[in-house]
Amino acid sequence: MPELDDADVRVLDEIDAMRGRLRLHLRAPRRWEGQLRRNLTARAIAGSNTIEGYAASVADVEDIILGEAPIEASGAVATEIDGYRQAMTYIQRLADAGPDFTYGKGGRAHAPLPGPCTRRWWDPRAR
Repeated sequence: MPELDDADVRVLDEIDAMRGRLRLHLRAPRRWEGQLRRNLTARAIAGSNTIEGYAASVADVEDIILGEAPIEASGAVATEIDGYRQAMTYIQRLADAGPDFTYGKGGRAHAPLPGPCTRRWWDPRAR
């Protein structure tokens, strides 16, 4: 192995530091992490929609998240739940929109979402 000079050692230290910072982003996710995230998301969506009067089991919400037909929930409830999921996903992604974004009346959060949602989530009179 050749002798390393100061520049080589510095570069290797930088690579090790970068590897440490990126470790969580570069590793392959374990299967349970996806299942855990999906189940927690389904529970949150089921709870929120039950409060709004659209009841569905966690299993049905998981099916809806995966794009499958729910077993017990009606088509109307499935449509509402999928629309809610789309709206919440959209809002979560806006968190990284940058400093120029605002949630004010002219902001993108008020733009209509694509899809079959029949409720207007931003209008409390539509409930």
